[in-house]
Amino acid sequence: MRSLKPLAFVKISKAAPPPPEADNERVVELFNDRAALKKNYAALQQECNELRDRVKQQEGATRRFQEYLETLEGRLTRAETAYPALAFHHLRDLWRFGGEQLQQFSAELQQQQRNRKTKPGVSLPANSDLKARQRAEAALRAAEAVCADALLGLAEAERALAELDKPWHALKRKEAQARVGGRRDALRKAEQALEAARSDCEVSQATPRSAADLPDPGGELSVAAKRAVNLAVIAYAEVLCLKLSKSDLLSQARRAISRREVVDDYGDVASCERLMQMVDRARDALGNRNAMSVQVKSRTDRLRKLARYASQSDCIPLQDSIAVTAGDALGDDALGASASRLPNVLAEDTWGIFGALLR
Repeated sequence: MRSLKPLAFVKISKAAPPPPEADNERVVELFNDRAALKKNYAALQQECNELRDRVKQQEGATRRFQEYLETLEGRLTRAETAYPALAFHHLRDLWRFGGEQLQQFSAELQQQQRNRKTKPGVSLPANSDLKARQRAEAALRAAEAVCADALLGLAEAERALAELDKPWHALKRKEAQARVGGRRDALRKAEQALEAARSDCEVSQATPRSAADLPDPGGELSVAAKRAVNLAVIAYAEVLCLKLSKSDLLSQARRAISRREVVDDYGDVASCERLMQMVDRARDALGNRNAMSVQVKSRTDRLRKLARYASQSDCIPLQDSIAVTAGDALGDDALGASASRLPNVLAEDTWGIFGALLR
């Protein structure tokens, strides 16, 4: 009988009560906290590594800038190297000055567009006129989209034709030429439809402005208003280019702004002085906005007729659609400018124009 007592004790010890429910929940919380701590620790480590990389990059940039300053100080100690450095920075400043003029002009136009909504005494047209205006604008946007698609289709067909340049491509080349011809016809019809839609839209715009063209209460401009601002800014950039058409200051300023180091491409001291004087006169000409109002308006009207957009929501026109064509020049003989000397300000980002355009 005594031999059975140990067995009974073992059975009693195995039948110990399970841990309470609160202890299980606490263990689960501890595991969750541990996982969250590990995740936060990994995120902090990654942030520290990124900050170290940024510090290294900033140290490298600071070191390069310090070296540039030391080199510039060395150049300024000698007249034969100081004057080219001054001319170089004059040209860079001219480019920046043109960009500042564009941004200021764009800001003023945006404010004018917003003021039109809050101007007292402006009455909205009747419902019929408003609907007619909306229909005309919808038709114009649809025509612009069709024209853009036709232009892209023609470019694709011409690219496919250019790839068929082998003798054994004779049959395929004929088919590709036929496709190109069809695409050109489609583009011509699309452009005619676009011109008709533009005419209808201009007629509808003769009525008082509707709420569709005004900014919403949050201050955001409509697509039509943004396009109007952008076209005026592009026209202003073209007029700035034409103001410098009698000299090569624009091309020199473009080369200077694209370089980091000073170059000795400006001649001797006398040549550098003449160049700096030309830059000063050019700044005065570019800053005289009152003398450009008529030219800007004429070029804005031209752009309004030519500009095409990739989609109905795009506010910046396609670069090819505003390219300068032969015979296009301002009616100011004093400028002495020809169309061939006027750059495509969008394609070449002249004056850093994309910083002044609305999207």
